Amino acid sequence: MGGRSRVRSVVLVGLLIGGCRFGFDASTRADAAGDDDDDGDDGDASSNRDAGLDGSQAGDAAPDAASLTCPTGYLPVAGEASKYKAISSTDGWLAAEQACETDGTHLVVLDTASELAMMVALLPAQNLWLGVTDRKVLGQWLKVTGGVATYLPWDSSEPDAANLECVQLDGVTTKLGDQGCSSGRRYVCECDGAAAMPSTY
Repeated sequence: MGGRSRVRSVVLVGLLIGGCRFGFDASTRADAAGDDDDDGDDGDASSNRDAGLDGSQAGDAAPDAASLTCPTGYLPVAGEASKYKAISSTDGWLAAEQACETDGTHLVVLDTASELAMMVALLPAQNLWLGVTDRKVLGQWLKVTGGVATYLPWDSSEPDAANLECVQLDGVTTKLGDQGCSSGRRYVCECDGAAAMPSTY
């Protein structure tokens, strides 16, 4: 009996040791595999985060103002995703747009009521050119960055749509109006990572 018990004990101890060893090896292999997967995932996530910051990956959201590389003189504004540069001279619309493009930017295109309010605060009581015009097709208001403008808080009598014109922000009424493009206006250039598309104007 004693010999049999001893044999059982040895077998049991052997099984326990073998089981522990197998479990440790298996968990080590799983940890190693998991580490490899985790490293890969972390690397991918890190790459995605890095790519998202500079907007270099196709399909990424537009970069925020902190990540934009803009020319000297373009300043961020709290709550906005772009940087802006107010120009003190008055120019016709096309000359203003071309001046912004020299910097690699474009005339400001308003997307929200907060951006409109910020423009009014930036140059109070001034009429400003915006990067929207129907110079190509009468009544089709296109952004200088491409596509149809969707945020257009027109003044009650605007647009008159009688001529091919450009959009201005009236600093007093804080509404938009259409204006002959050769008129002189102040303007603001916007750096948002979007390129101008001359085919739209």
